[in-house]
Amino acid sequence: MVRATRLHRVGQGFESLGAHQPPQEVVHRSLAAASGGGLFTQDLLATVGKPWQQAKVYVYKLHSAIFTAKLRKLMFAIVDIAGFQEKAEKGMKMRVPTLPQKVGETVVFEKVMVLSADGIQATVGKPYVAGAKVTAVVKAHGRGDKIVVTKFKRRKRYHKTLRGHRQNYTEIEVVSVG
Repeated sequence: MVRATRLHRVGQGFESLGAHQPPQEVVHRSLAAASGGGLFTQDLLATVGKPWQQAKVYVYKLHSAIFTAKLRKLMFAIVDIAGFQEKAEKGMKMRVPTLPQKVGETVVFEKVMVLSADGIQATVGKPYVAGAKVTAVVKAHGRGDKIVVTKFKRRKRYHKTLRGHRQNYTEIEVVSVG
């Protein structure tokens, strides 16, 4: 299947071959893939009978409308977690430096530096946003992959491989931002 973002390339390919309209089955599959089988499937499939240029413009408009709708729903925060600045959204899973909480416990981060309710406009704190907090649940504790360190100096016959260490981490899932 063809992704929605690649539909214009498919259309340009057919135009470069001298065809004004691609085969109906390609348009049907491409447009169905672009909609993801969602609410817009019937609207997109209705464009099959239209000239390819109009269908392409229609898909562009639909794609930008879906992207804008998704963008407006995003609520995020930039939060300070153990000295690192992390972007947190509801439902996001992330690995952070080891936290003292046990698996299943709730963690509240109150050092929120930036808070955006709609994904477009943001409130920037000085240094933190007053009253804002991010709540997360600890999912697991673990250790990362082993880091191998290689030291080398050219023309000195010096090379050394150090079997580094494994960094500890805590995996959390963001429950709420606000």
